[in-house]
Formats: sequence, structure tokens, C-alpha cells
Amino acid sequence: MTGAPVGDAIPLTEKPNAAVFDAYSRRLAVLAPDQLRLFDATTGRQQGGPIRLGGDATGAVFSSDGGMIAAWSHGGAVTVWDVATGAQIGKQMMHQGEVKSANFSPDGRLLVASSTTGHASNMWTVQTGAPAGVLEEDDWVPDAEFSPDGRWVATSSGNTAQVWDAASTSRVSQLMQEGDTVLISTFSPNSEWVLTASQDGVAQVWDATTGVEAGGPMKRTEAAAQSLPVRAAFTSDGKWILTAWQNFDKNEAPMGWEVHLDEAPIVTGSAPAWLIQLAEIAGGEQLDTHGVLQPTPSDKDSTQLRQSLLRLGVSDPVDQFGKWLASDPRSRAISPLEAR
Repeated sequence: MTGAPVGDAIPLTEKPNAAVFDAYSRRLAVLAPDQLRLFDATTGRQQGGPIRLGGDATGAVFSSDGGMIAAWSHGGAVTVWDVATGAQIGKQMMHQGEVKSANFSPDGRLLVASSTTGHASNMWTVQTGAPAGVLEEDDWVPDAEFSPDGRWVATSSGNTAQVWDAASTSRVSQLMQEGDTVLISTFSPNSEWVLTASQDGVAQVWDATTGVEAGGPMKRTEAAAQSLPVRAAFTSDGKWILTAWQNFDKNEAPMGWEVHLDEAPIVTGSAPAWLIQLAEIAGGEQLDTHGVLQPTPSDKDSTQLRQSLLRLGVSDPVDQFGKWLASDPRSRAISPLEAR
């Protein structure tokens, strides 16, 4: 990257409200209050005629394949358009609050929109515009995003984040509690972790299914009274976290920007099932489907778990340790972890 211009300058006839790239950086969409125009991102040439929006448009987002674009406006209206033809897809969708953001599911079948005034995120079926569910919250919702596998939705509301089942709209995790308003919640590439960023300058990674913290908080500068997250995301390999912040002093005067690259606290897959079962039996408690601790059922037998451990293979070092743990202590060798 050189910072040099790419292609010719794009002449605009009116002040844009937003400009967004598609996922492949092939197209640039420039949104004005009453129209949306598409440009080739390399040459700067306009592609097709303008898409007429009717006024008051405030934001837009491409689908993951770049074939559709959704635009929203004041009053909660969301409309989806075919990028190639400029034709409207489905009927216009209405949110009960002012739309803050909208995102497509990875397969382009669903659309979810968050709200700065309504205490809910709405989901619709894209091809028809029919409602597909409402995720009710206790506060305004600045962000709502699908997981990369399309199974879940992460929302931010007040000083919490929450993971929902996209099909049933039921809660998956317990509330992920931060110290200040959570403005961003987004998934890792493998859909197993949620990254949150709040306006006190703290980013945190959480287990998507349990809502338990993974690693410690990543705190930004102490000098700023408030640090508003502008962007927070995992890198494509899930090993690093990029965050961008705008800082303000106690009088709400801007103090500049910060960009940070932190190593992700979790870079591997989730714990094996036997390890979770062992912890539940030993501790006497387990998380239910809503992320609430409940007594471990009596049918979770340690003898049955021991038999399962003895049938494990030895190619994985964690399974090798589990098999060793279940073997007869009177005859087993030293721990394979010590042997390493």
C-alpha cells in the first residue's frame, strides 16, 4: 500500500451520506439522501444508472457475494436492490426504530437491522421482505451481526452483548457484561468467539456459546475520558484483533485516533466435549441453553465418562491426556504432558 490514488477521482453532484465497498473491494457504493450510485473500485467509473431511493437515506451494506445491496433511511425503512440490474428485491422492510446498521446473513437469505431508538433488532427474509423474527432487548441496539456460519446473531445493547439463534431467535449465551455501552459486537472467522468494543475503550473476547470471557480485557489509553470504537474485527485467520478508536476528553473535545493490533487470546478450536463433561461432573454445575448455571443432572455418570475417555485415540495430545487420566492410577505411566 502506497497511499496513492487508485483510478480517477469520482465526481459527485451532492454530498454523500455514506460510501461502502463490497467484500471483494470490486465495487464502491456512494449513498446520497435520494440515490445510490455504484462505481468500479479500480477505475472509478460508474456502473449502471443511479438507484433512486426516495430521500433521507443514511446507510448501505453489500451482501457477502456483492450481488445485493441494502439501504436504509430515516424512519426505519430498509430496501434491498439487485446490484446488476438495479431492481428492488422483495418489499420494503420497516423497523420500529431508527436503523443504525444492517447486515446480510452469509447466504444472503436474511437481513438483520439494529436500531438507535427501538429496543430490538429485526430480521427479514430478503427475497420477500417478510419478517423473520425480532430480537428483543432492554436498551437501544447499536450493532447486530450474523456469525460467519450463519447460525447466530450477535447484538450489542446497553453495556451488554448477546448471542441469538438466527433460526429460532432464542438466546444462545448468557449476557456478556461490559463496564460501559457496547457499540460493536462481531464474531471470529470460525464463529466460536465474539469480540466486543465499548465506549470506555475496552475490547473483550467472549465464548459465543457460553458468554464467558476469553482472556483479559484489552484496554486503550488512560488519558482519554471516552474512547469510542470505530471498528473492531478479527483478522481472517482469527489470530489477531484490529481495533480503531476515537478519543475524547472530559469536555467531549476530540483528542485524536488510535489503532491497535492485539493478539487474539483464543486461536484454537473449542475444548473437547469430554473436558467440558469432566468439569461439569467435578463442579456439580453446568450451563443450560440460555447460559444459566444449573445443577449437573444425576445421569451424567463419571463411570460412563471414564469409559469414553479410555476409547479415545492418541493422535491428539489433549485426548492422549484424557485417556491417561482415565486409566488405572496404579499401573499408568507418568502424564504425557510431563513426558513432553
